[in-house]
Amino acid sequence: MQDSLFLGDTLNFTTSVPDYLPTDGWTLKFRLIPRTSGSAITLTSAQDADDSSLHRTQVSAATTATWTAGIFNWASWVEYSGESYSISSGVITLRADPRTTTAPYDLRSDAQIALDQARAAFAAWSPTTRSYTIAGREMEFNSPAAIIEVISYWENQVKAEQNVADMAAGMKNRRKIMVRLGRA
Repeated sequence: MQDSLFLGDTLNFTTSVPDYLPTDGWTLKFRLIPRTSGSAITLTSAQDADDSSLHRTQVSAATTATWTAGIFNWASWVEYSGESYSISSGVITLRADPRTTTAPYDLRSDAQIALDQARAAFAAWSPTTRSYTIAGREMEFNSPAAIIEVISYWENQVKAEQNVADMAAGMKNRRKIMVRLGRA
């Protein structure tokens, strides 16, 4: 399962569960449970047409367009002949469709928003203006150095998100440090 989906996009992915193959009759299911509002969503996979050892989960763009935007916890499990086994779980963000939304909409991640707010607080800091809202929290800074600590934290969070996105796109991990040892 991916980390995010724009509502109105097709959801289409395969999952490998080697111990519970679709060819043996196992069905993989996912349940998305909203953290705040909306209804739970249940997805059922089918055997992939190209590789019979994979479970394929597909949901049309028309169907995802009807879902509610928000952060959802998800869990997956397999079923067959009255048996059921949990497989994995995670979090997915269902994002409003930027092609159709009429409300203001920010495509940045929560970490990027917090980083931008912290940088704005640093730029605006003065001995008389010390209170700012960052990531939904009211914060007061006694010095610019205190804001720099917050900026550093959010920069690391944004870099981690970018690293995950790069790896999902098949790019190399930027955090790997390669060392070559040789004889002197």
